[in-house]
Amino acid sequence: MEYVLLKKALSVCEAVFEGSSEQPVDIDFTLPDYCPDIEKILKCTATPYISMKNLSGGNLEIDGIVNIKVLYLDSKNKTIRCCEHTSPFSCSFTIKGDSENAVASVSLKTEYVNCRALTPRRLDIHGAFTVSARVLKETQQEIPEAVQGDDVEQKSSTVPISSLVGISSGIININETLDIGKNRPAPQTIIRTELTVSHSEPKLAAEKLIVKGEAVLKILYVTDLETGELDTAEFSIPINEMLDASGISDSDTCDMELTVQSYEAGLKSDFDDDSTLISFEAKLCVMATVYNEDTVKIIDDAYSRAYELDLTYKQISCRHIATVIDDEISEKNDINLDSTISRIIDIYGDSPQCSCEFQQAEGKLMIKCKLTCCILGCDENDAVFYTEKPIEFSREYDIGKVTNPSSKPIVAPLSISYRISGENSLEVRAGISLHMAVSESISKRIVNEITADEEQKRERDKTAALTIYYADAGENLWSIARNYCTSVEAIKMQNDLADDVISARGMILIPM
Repeated sequence: MEYVLLKKALSVCEAVFEGSSEQPVDIDFTLPDYCPDIEKILKCTATPYISMKNLSGGNLEIDGIVNIKVLYLDSKNKTIRCCEHTSPFSCSFTIKGDSENAVASVSLKTEYVNCRALTPRRLDIHGAFTVSARVLKETQQEIPEAVQGDDVEQKSSTVPISSLVGISSGIININETLDIGKNRPAPQTIIRTELTVSHSEPKLAAEKLIVKGEAVLKILYVTDLETGELDTAEFSIPINEMLDASGISDSDTCDMELTVQSYEAGLKSDFDDDSTLISFEAKLCVMATVYNEDTVKIIDDAYSRAYELDLTYKQISCRHIATVIDDEISEKNDINLDSTISRIIDIYGDSPQCSCEFQQAEGKLMIKCKLTCCILGCDENDAVFYTEKPIEFSREYDIGKVTNPSSKPIVAPLSISYRISGENSLEVRAGISLHMAVSESISKRIVNEITADEEQKRERDKTAALTIYYADAGENLWSIARNYCTSVEAIKMQNDLADDVISARGMILIPM
């Protein structure tokens, strides 16, 4: 005889694919005519951007560009100049699992880049970047919660679980014309741009996800091509978008990522040499995973008062979002340079890296991050120098008792301020933004199937209404009830007990 198990259906987020691919950067190009000859290379960057991603028919296809920027001193005026070159790339991943109605998350990371000048006008660049892809899909998992059968006793427990409501992704497009201001010198050419995005806690409404945040664009530009005079500008663009997200409500929990997919900032002259306008376009990617905090009742063990049972078990893993951390971390550092400092032209953060260490016994999470501080300045002879120095960050968070914690920290550089503290030293205050959802994975063995052999009946002493039993301290009522074909509740009621474990050695009465 097979007993019917009442099951609860849960929606879970399953990663049907995780993988990465390293893409080479091998470029040999000549400077365009409007760029002066190279005297000295200061810095070279290779930044990949996504133009298109398409998940269809078991394939994830990604197209994009690698934007090469070379910061250098020109041979004529020894001023800072910048040349750019873009190169397309494509890569694809084969998804072996079911990818129908799945959502793909793609991230790009530059691994390294080397640049050398073959001639004053020809550059040889080699490097690599990594394309990392993760495909998420909503799947259903059934968990037995109860057994139908008057003769069956079951031992149950509850497990916290973050039941998936939905996975939503979207693109936020920004198209702005920005004005440096008429009281500022007009830009002649742009040397460097930097875009950072941040968001506040997402708001959930019926079927809608409201994204609010800020995009900050910073520009270093030349105001006089002959003298190489530089200036900076900073623009703040508010983000306020409403995205469709079926099935969600304001009581749900949302883990959201907002990242830059691509952007472009350039001069908007309109045939006016004194124009102070900047054309700015950006695509921001929103990835939101929405959960409902719930508990599920599981069957740990079972027995029948009438028959011998055959129990089939299975292992399940329940994911629970323990906490979501959104923080801004700031550190002050003293940096010593090899050059004397007369002035700082530009200072910014690059290539943030982050690792996390869970101290489960203390319920602590230790975050360690490293940021490259990029410094462009002039020495006492007004000669331009460029250098990089690491800045380290650390923070400790109290996350409580979390079982098998895991997380993927996302960090981004924030603004850097400085003070010249000596002839070759700086006092730098740098910041990073940190986002991470800390989840715990609870693995449990549960009863998945119950059958009874009706020919093997359990014998029960029916000659007495009660049986005297001498229990030891620490003995479990479940084991006692199983051996005597009764129930835990019946023993508790008969002996006025509150706990499932015997606290002290003594006599108890077992109802038969």
